Amino acid sequence: MVREIVQNGVNGFLVRPRDIDMLADRIIRLLMDEDLRRKVGEEGRIVEERFTWDKAAKETLKVYNYVLNNR
Repeated sequence: MVREIVQNGVNGFLVRPRDIDMLADRIIRLLMDEDLRRKVGEEGRIVEERFTWDKAAKETLKVYNYVLNNR
């Protein structure tokens, strides 16, 4: 699900699992670059638009209804 949301370098960073050096590098980049922090933060607001509790509940109900109606 993270890859569906995060555009690497645009609204966040994708880091390889257990790659501590890569994670540290991305954190340091954000700490050192105020413009990058602002850009990533603003672009990250897409989560608020696409992934609300209301939308999650509606999508879950669609799945339940599909399963119940197609048994």
